[in-house]
Amino acid sequence: MVGNARDVNGTNIQRGGQWPDNPSLGIRRCPAEPLKAIDNVTPRLRSYSLSEWIGGNNPTSPYHPWEKWKSSQLTRQAEVVTFACENEYSIEDSLFGLYPAPSAQWLNLPSNRHSKGCVFGFSDGHVEYRKWRSSAQMIFSGRPQNATPGELSDLQKLQKGVPDPSS
Repeated sequence: MVGNARDVNGTNIQRGGQWPDNPSLGIRRCPAEPLKAIDNVTPRLRSYSLSEWIGGNNPTSPYHPWEKWKSSQLTRQAEVVTFACENEYSIEDSLFGLYPAPSAQWLNLPSNRHSKGCVFGFSDGHVEYRKWRSSAQMIFSGRPQNATPGELSDLQKLQKGVPDPSS
């Protein structure tokens, strides 16, 4: 996926690698997405982001062992998160960034607009709604940001969706 979630038209989405397989703008936007594009008129075209660990192949990155570009590299397909409905203030590029455990920081925040929960896609093809244990709203304050004590168990559960590092 390419482009910014605040883009006014779908040109960047159409340039992305997933467009030929799913040529519809509507499937990339959550109907509950409250914010507008950069022009403050057009509804945002994208609410979902691809996991930063899927499709990456940057040998110079300190996180390279976690990056996967072939499904055969995934050892826990039912657990590895591929897509996230991202928090409307956190979303910018097309990737959902999440540090692997034991980090206690959020890089991007998942959505909480679905009764304080979020929908995730997994590499085996299933989707899952997760209601956050924390009673507090996850509020985006910057990147990265420390998880609050109430968010820590939610962060740790989500970190189980990071692919296993290569040896």
